[in-house]
Amino acid sequence: MSVNANSMKAIRKELKEFYPNLKFSVRKVDFCCVHVDMLEGNINFLQHLTEKGKRYYTDDTRGYFSVNEFYINDHFEGEALDLFKKILETIYKHVGRHYNSNADLHAADYPAWNYHICIAVGQYDKPYILKAS
Repeated sequence: MSVNANSMKAIRKELKEFYPNLKFSVRKVDFCCVHVDMLEGNINFLQHLTEKGKRYYTDDTRGYFSVNEFYINDHFEGEALDLFKKILETIYKHVGRHYNSNADLHAADYPAWNYHICIAVGQYDKPYILKAS
């Protein structure tokens, strides 16, 4: 499994089947990064923040924010948390796990990364469009 056009197409198709009311952008960048952006939909992500998540995301007025995959359980709840977990599960299914915890280099984590994941609500030049349910 690898980050390629076919895996991006499979991820996009599966996410669209699970979330038909959301518009996604799924793409690979430099053969080592999987980008998944929510462009529009009926989920108000700011209403699904935990108390900790409110410290990080509520003062962004651009309609765009990056989601830290390692803190989704701490920052989100409800359907936003379920969505982000499903995105990660789908990426792992089609591209494989992106971190090898059994790497030979004991002092360096960096060589163990197979690829990177970038999840965002909106894009830096296109804000997320919230549609009525």
